[in-house]
Amino acid sequence: MSVDIEDCKAWREAAAGTHLAACAALSTALVMAVMVAAARGDDEYLDPPPPPVTSVAWYDWYDAVLASRRDVAEFDRDETRYVSSSGGDDDADGLTPATAWATLGRAETWINSSNPSGVTREALLRRGDTWRRHRGIVTFEPGVRVADYGSPDLPRPFVSAFTLVVGPNDGAWSSAGNGVYSRPEPEAISWVREDGDLDLDMPLSHQEDLDGVTNTIGSWWWDGGADVLYVHPRNGDDPRTNGRLYEATLTGDRGFSMGGHGSLVENIRADGFGLQPGFGGSLKEASSPGHRVTAPPCSATA
Repeated sequence: MSVDIEDCKAWREAAAGTHLAACAALSTALVMAVMVAAARGDDEYLDPPPPPVTSVAWYDWYDAVLASRRDVAEFDRDETRYVSSSGGDDDADGLTPATAWATLGRAETWINSSNPSGVTREALLRRGDTWRRHRGIVTFEPGVRVADYGSPDLPRPFVSAFTLVVGPNDGAWSSAGNGVYSRPEPEAISWVREDGDLDLDMPLSHQEDLDGVTNTIGSWWWDGGADVLYVHPRNGDDPRTNGRLYEATLTGDRGFSMGGHGSLVENIRADGFGLQPGFGGSLKEASSPGHRVTAPPCSATA
């Protein structure tokens, strides 16, 4: 499932802790907190209250609220660093596209480094690049911007929590009988998908034991005692020959979580976060009452 924030029209009134979501496409299987705009904290737009979230008028109201808050986050930052997974180097200075850093971890460390003078910072991720990491960027620093750079013809930067990737026809699979296949995986696995679960009518389901996997075509289970992953492919075929890609999220963290006033995340695709119990979603506003955080147009996939 892919959900564009502009279509989802979700918002949060931070002071009252009120959550409204008007995105019918958001499935209950997708554990995600997408927060687009944090309120002023003075309830100014709640009197009169907004239209019902199921009405056409709600979208007009929402657009007006978002427009009134984007100016808080849309300003030139004092410092900029560039990040490219395809051509960056964490030992470089990050000051230009030609000397970009490589990892989100390097950018996150810089964003959260000592900043007594209140300098505002932005990390720009190269379009067309992919990062696989247990978390995106998490910060409570004010005025942070995470966005894109590069050719507009390239896809938006893609950040995925599916850090374990098993290529098509990988030979490490072994038959466990009854249509189930296994492979050693020493790290705790939170979710598994097959070919990106592009057939959303048949996503892999999580089972609690080997019997469950055996009895359920299109399922998986990780045996933490034996460090073994079991998969029953959706079509009952052999992952050593079916040509499909298998990906897994390991026990990890949240995606992009912005907690500082005036922060902005835009043009980022986040994938697979929020599937780990106890952690936040792919794109999350985590501000204090009265702070505003904006996230136009991003998307989250799970």
